[in-house]
Amino acid sequence: MKSLKSNKLYLHIGPHKTGSSYLQKLLTHHRQKLFEFGISYPDILFSLNGHHKIAHYFRKNTPKEDIFNDLIRLRESSEDILLSSEVFSQLDLKDINALKYFFNGWQIEIICYVRNPSKRIVSFWQETIKQGSKENFWAYSLPHFVKPLSSPILNQGIVIDLYSRVFGKSHVHLIDYDYVYKNGQMLESLLRIIGASGAISDEDIKVNTMLNSEDLELLRVLNIISDGMISPKDNRKIFSRIKNRRIYDTLTKNIRNNMKKIVLGNTQADRAILSRISKLYGDMFVSELDDLQEKSYYISTDLYLCNQTLIKKLKGLQNEIFENLKAGM
Repeated sequence: MKSLKSNKLYLHIGPHKTGSSYLQKLLTHHRQKLFEFGISYPDILFSLNGHHKIAHYFRKNTPKEDIFNDLIRLRESSEDILLSSEVFSQLDLKDINALKYFFNGWQIEIICYVRNPSKRIVSFWQETIKQGSKENFWAYSLPHFVKPLSSPILNQGIVIDLYSRVFGKSHVHLIDYDYVYKNGQMLESLLRIIGASGAISDEDIKVNTMLNSEDLELLRVLNIISDGMISPKDNRKIFSRIKNRRIYDTLTKNIRNNMKKIVLGNTQADRAILSRISKLYGDMFVSELDDLQEKSYYISTDLYLCNQTLIKKLKGLQNEIFENLKAGM
């Protein structure tokens, strides 16, 4: 049985596109270091460097005997525990209350990174392209910018509201992603919360490699012209091979010539959302707050798609490489 001592459960909830994969990779690699500070980063129900299975268990509410038994074993632990998964940020009020009830008797501390809204939505959109989306940035982002306070992607206050309601504001710890990223304190800011400051150093490692604007747009074109007949995974392989072909320079030049610069980071939506978060939860930040720094992005206008000769050549090349992939070449 678990001792009467109130153990701490640190719940890093992400959310998505706030450096979670980077943090999880370091936490996994330095698990023993954390243990020396009295913190367990458990390998129970562990996958992809995080505790996504646990988060999905509470989100989907689909009990399975083997998972439940492992959760019981985790709950009976005598060490303080750190769990990490972006999926925790997708739990609704009922799910969060179920998690709290399951870990009854534990002191639960929530760790959440807060990122500039408009910069975060760019990262979300880029990820959808990698997963096969055909939408350009304008089509993807417009519904969110029309009603920014209702958007779970733009407004992280929605998640903060839920966890504060269940656990209380004093148990929710916020970290300004933009500030700690700029100052090389992504991991250290989390370690300070769990009482393991200095246990692990922030490292310059690449986890989710981002494509430049032209390459991302080229991948989106491949998604468009394959019309669902080629998987996103195969289109990414095709893209990698096209980069070694002569047509690549012509394609990216056409894309580059039809791009428009937009400036994000200090939009009306950014100001409204971050002002509300600062007003309601400003005292919950454990890091300095970053200024609203503007950043330029180059986004396609889609005009290059009118060059049917070029698109036809790309389609032929896509089919050729796809057939080679199927043949194992």
